[in-house]
Amino acid sequence: MRAFEVNAVDYLVKPVSSHRLADAMERIHHAPTKTEARLVLPDDRIFLKDGKKTRVVYVSQISGIKAEENYTDVCIADGGSVFMRRTI
Repeated sequence: MRAFEVNAVDYLVKPVSSHRLADAMERIHHAPTKTEARLVLPDDRIFLKDGKKTRVVYVSQISGIKAEENYTDVCIADGGSVFMRRTI
């Protein structure tokens, strides 16, 4: 539910059907830009642990999350990412 409060486009559960993924990708192309959607309050941040480092990230900075077996790769809007040793 929290994901949709910050305008998540979809919630995909594995195994993902190609039709459902295509629908989600289509919605991404029609989603408002960051400047059009002021979605996150200033205190809406999360802590992501990457090995021994912890990074504080505002939810609005997250551009995507990818599952890679037992790992999660959180993509940040600035082009960086946080690769965590945990599943989604």
